Amino acid sequence: MKKMALAATLLAVFMMGCSDTGVDNSVASTSEAKIGKTEPLLAKIATSPIIIEPLSPGMEGVGNGYQYYPYENLGIGVAMQTRVDLDWDGYEAQGEYYVADGSNPNTILVVTILVSDCKLHRYYQNPNVIAECKWDNIGVEYKVNQNIRSVLAHSPRNPQGKKLSSNKVATDIGAVSAFVGIWNQGTPIEVVHKAATYNGELFKKENGHEWAQAVYDTYIKDKICEVLGRCL
Repeated sequence: MKKMALAATLLAVFMMGCSDTGVDNSVASTSEAKIGKTEPLLAKIATSPIIIEPLSPGMEGVGNGYQYYPYENLGIGVAMQTRVDLDWDGYEAQGEYYVADGSNPNTILVVTILVSDCKLHRYYQNPNVIAECKWDNIGVEYKVNQNIRSVLAHSPRNPQGKKLSSNKVATDIGAVSAFVGIWNQGTPIEVVHKAATYNGELFKKENGHEWAQAVYDTYIKDKICEVLGRCL
């Protein structure tokens, strides 16, 4: 009965149209906010702890530092976090997405990247600012047509099997992650949630959001299109 109720709710949302969400095609999107019409908003990780209630079974204690997106009309609540993780063998980026409330999506995609020593470039014929980073290891976790609530992606080691050195200056390092969850994939009531967050000292400068946006546009945006086989 719960699945039928959710499907009916989603169908009602779809039939009402998407004029209030900025979506002008046949896919109902629950994105909290977007850049333009199609790209997710990069939102800063909260500096103070976010306590997520209720937490999913097995997820107790992981609420702190997560961005939480509730969609009460759909009975869905999702959470995500980008981390710059430092271990004894070096730095890596971690991006984690999980469903805190409601039914599981058909598909979860997490793309996360660790960057270091970046420069920004502006070109006359390109509206986007381009990021050029000396270290840009990108990791992907893609779960499709599976009943799954949580996905964690890590940035990979370099071809020599090494992480970014732990001796690296923290102010040169940042991580950006993009998250996509799709419910009722491939049906007329498909629901897509997408967002991106960033973290790290690199993005704590005055124009840090612009730097994070440039990293997303340069390295992550096309990867999402490549993995999903479509651009959201």
